[in-house]
Amino acid sequence: MYNIRADPTEHHEISAQQPQRVQQMLRILAEENRTLYLPPVVPDDPRCCTVAMAQGGFIGPFLP
Repeated sequence: MYNIRADPTEHHEISAQQPQRVQQMLRILAEENRTLYLPPVVPDDPRCCTVAMAQGGFIGPFLP
């Protein structure tokens, strides 16, 4: 964890100085991760990459 206002180049890691803040941030992260969408594994098919690149990098339907 860094104080980017006091240390904009992030040279001084400060999480040990603020353990309560770290725990609060981890709780928030865990709560947000409850709604995280993890897409299924990308099929091992070269057409998938071709279509994803044509769609701006989004994986989507690639079979006719």
